[in-house]
Amino acid sequence: MGPRCAPAACLIVLVLMPAIAAKAAVYQNEPADDTYLEPSAPDETRGDWDTMWVFGYIGPGSHPLLKFDLAAIPDSAVISSATLYLYNYQSASDRHTLVSRAANDAWEEETVTLNSYAPGTLTILGNTVPAGGCYNVWTLSGWDYPVDLADNALTLMLQFENEGDGFYKYNKYYSKEAAGLHPYLEIEYVPEPASVSLVALGGAALLLRLRRRGR
Repeated sequence: MGPRCAPAACLIVLVLMPAIAAKAAVYQNEPADDTYLEPSAPDETRGDWDTMWVFGYIGPGSHPLLKFDLAAIPDSAVISSATLYLYNYQSASDRHTLVSRAANDAWEEETVTLNSYAPGTLTILGNTVPAGGCYNVWTLSGWDYPVDLADNALTLMLQFENEGDGFYKYNKYYSKEAAGLHPYLEIEYVPEPASVSLVALGGAALLLRLRRRGR
């Protein structure tokens, strides 16, 4: 006869099963709002354009702005990865392009302009080398996501790493108004880790009571 596990060991397996069974869910969605802020037209809104430019030369550059609705993700979720995808349909530079979290989510694509929008604190989350004719990809690292899950919104801004260095450069990306190849954000997360932990704690308490009874 093969070895048999002790009752306590069997119970440990049962206690841990909910945590082991917890699987990551995937959120994938287009932005609720997207536009780009243009220094040459600081009072012009471009939320209905099918393109977003990242531009740099001398002085401030052009910055795409995207806002994602995170209401579908529970506030208590634990995010394991987040990735931004934008289709680059025309590239004139492979200079590094940053994506940053903007603290200010209070804007709408129909009305926002460069002069009307103050991003607040900008936190760099990703950096990529752009290429034309394909999706450019940014992996978001160091994102303090509980704040954005609580208010159900994440605003991201793109810009060249050294946009005002005197080197003429731009990349053009499709917006959600384009006919296809829209931008999107993909997030992997564990939906309700708090409930899994409660199950495990409850099982541990039961194990402790059984041990005490067996003495």
